[in-house]
Amino acid sequence: MDSIRTNRFRDEILNETDIAVTDAHNRTKKMMLAMSRIKLVLDSFCSSCSSNLEKTNGGVLLGLEEQDSFASLVESCWNEFGPSKRYFGRLLKEFTRLVEMRGTIESNKLANLIVRSSLTGISTIPDPLEYCYLSFSLDDSGFENLVRIRIFPYNNDASLRVWEAGTCLSEFFIENPDLLAGKGIIELGSGCGLTGLAVAARCKPWFIHLTDFTEACQLNLEHNLQLNQKWLSRYNYPSERISSGHLEWETFAKEYLPRPKSSNDTLQENDVAVFTDTLKAFSQAHVLIAADVVYDVSVIDHLVNVVRCFLRDSGKSNQVIFAITKRNKATFELFFDLLQECDITCKWIVKGEDCVAQKIIFECNLIQPFSDVQIFCFELIQID
Repeated sequence: MDSIRTNRFRDEILNETDIAVTDAHNRTKKMMLAMSRIKLVLDSFCSSCSSNLEKTNGGVLLGLEEQDSFASLVESCWNEFGPSKRYFGRLLKEFTRLVEMRGTIESNKLANLIVRSSLTGISTIPDPLEYCYLSFSLDDSGFENLVRIRIFPYNNDASLRVWEAGTCLSEFFIENPDLLAGKGIIELGSGCGLTGLAVAARCKPWFIHLTDFTEACQLNLEHNLQLNQKWLSRYNYPSERISSGHLEWETFAKEYLPRPKSSNDTLQENDVAVFTDTLKAFSQAHVLIAADVVYDVSVIDHLVNVVRCFLRDSGKSNQVIFAITKRNKATFELFFDLLQECDITCKWIVKGEDCVAQKIIFECNLIQPFSDVQIFCFELIQID
């Protein structure tokens, strides 16, 4: 009887161990799909199977089983909607280095991937037109429900990549969906569209209109919105309620200010015109959001003008929420000085240390830490 109980206990322990390893491998896969830093991906993988690894000289021996497991993870991510070939090349090179520090390549699957990587013909000079995809899961639904974002990691157009404040703002809204639920949203500097897509899926706004101004950015933004229509439908969000358009801050005053308001501007809830026309969306939106738009001193005054227009025309009803990564002190201070001159006050919603404490959803490789990101709300000073 005791032997039966012992065997059952052993089987339960082994089953729990298998589940734990599977969960840890899934985390490693999520990090790969997000193109997390190579070291973090490898640390995650090694820690996920360290209990089964033979210790040697203070390290671990990555044997056949571990090499096969790692190769399977890479294979599952390496496709037309996955990270870049350059990323997988660096990942395999570093994993091989770890293996050969304490052993040899034993896995045919791993060896085949190494050969595959060597035959991809990656140039030593990064191609600015080379693109790849980052994939994220916004919940615990697994790998069947991923939002995919096309980026151009080596392009000089900053809007074709994902940045710190954008991921931080997305995670903030996912944790606080009621802030935007049922409201009209317009976003400045939408870039790749990650924040807008996250807001649409998890906050369920009335509509969300994403804006930017370079042609390359707008084409990429449209691509990402089209690509994720099926993904949005899984969250029961109508794809026609998320759209993109052109909004260049410097010319904005000429386009928007002369436009008189009239009773015709009052739209019905299902009026599709507001979803596609930038100026109409701007006039009907309740909340203006933006992330990582305070970086170029030459356009700060134009950005402030857009914020002023949005708040001025709304009375007390509209909100402006920005996530800002503090990069250049002079630019940062100029932005807030100009806001003050326009009778716009700001208050912190989330400070840097709170951004760090948020649940991490977007584990991509970012340049600055979340502690450099702050989220603000702007309001117009009411003069009686």
